[in-house]
Amino acid sequence: MSLREAYVGVRIMETNDNYSRADAPLISLPETRSIGAYQYYDADEYVWERILRDPEGQWGITYHFDPLAMSEWVARVPGLYWKPGSKEMRLLSPAAQEPSESHWKQYRPWGKSQLVAMGGIGTLRLPPANDGTRLVTLTTSLNTSAGVPALVTPAVWDKICPNPPYQAEGKVLSGEARWQSMSETWASRFPSTRGIPRGYLVLDNPDAIQVVKEVSATQIHPFTVMEYRFGAKELYDFVYATADTKSSSYRGELEEFFARYKGEQGRYGHYLLAGDVAMPLWDSDYNSPEDLRRADPSADSQLKLLEARVRQRMLGEDSIERLLEALGSTSTSNEDVRRISKDLSIEPTIWFRGGSLAEVCSQFMDEVLRQNKLEELVETFVREYPKVITP
Repeated sequence: MSLREAYVGVRIMETNDNYSRADAPLISLPETRSIGAYQYYDADEYVWERILRDPEGQWGITYHFDPLAMSEWVARVPGLYWKPGSKEMRLLSPAAQEPSESHWKQYRPWGKSQLVAMGGIGTLRLPPANDGTRLVTLTTSLNTSAGVPALVTPAVWDKICPNPPYQAEGKVLSGEARWQSMSETWASRFPSTRGIPRGYLVLDNPDAIQVVKEVSATQIHPFTVMEYRFGAKELYDFVYATADTKSSSYRGELEEFFARYKGEQGRYGHYLLAGDVAMPLWDSDYNSPEDLRRADPSADSQLKLLEARVRQRMLGEDSIERLLEALGSTSTSNEDVRRISKDLSIEPTIWFRGGSLAEVCSQFMDEVLRQNKLEELVETFVREYPKVITP
């Protein structure tokens, strides 16, 4: 396996783990906290900049917003789009595109993986909770991958969408909402999502929300993970598509694209995750986050079983050799290896015995494997040296 395939495998494990947690705010509402402070929701980017810079200082703040759009689609990990390094990963080379007769700009599987896993693109849509609470995105940029997640209580939802059919997508709102924290975090064992605060703007007061008559077109990015064949290999990669929700035919176009893409280029693929849990756009092995959490007869969750499959196919013994080679070729001294070790919270004094650079890399790798931190090393190394996986 190549180092790129190993990295994609790690990010698929991260995605599956976080997908299994996606409906948490609909099961247990965020903590209620108000600090009597106010801020203006000026733009998605600036709101996330403040949240990522000072997570603890933002909890309980009330955000005032002038007209912005609401979408029923939410980012797979809200805030990942704005995390340092994500922008660079969204800049793909022409080699990432594959020939297509459709009007879509179509990327090869590894190109889609780079955009979804590393660039923060990718959205999903969940049905309402049992009590009618809904998870949505508020956005000034009309890009749902870049927006801020929000929870809408039934009383507020009835004001936004008073009559069926609800036509909630692209509703324009103004008003105020508090930024509240969730007790369940995103998967912390993966460096890419570690430290991204998990919070939601809570819209629970109908009198604090005004609905503007106009409707905006939002840009959504339904995504999934595809299991497929490439020659003699069985691989996993991400698939996503961009759609403008103001088009009356966008759902049909999405269905057509996903049905076609899995069979093109001899892939013989099938999809693992549902992007639209509320109203599926394609067949998938796991139709909801709950499906991944469910235990099988062996008492392991489906998530654990799937993780073992991905690890076996994408992170074999040759991946360790490729990683050792990359460590040796990118490191200029033993100090570079020791620095990466500290990034993984592995104290170098535990494993460092001196010797040549190759010997030091081997010593470090032995300790990484002993502590079961191979996936964390792959992510950390690629973050330090992203060119090792880009053509």
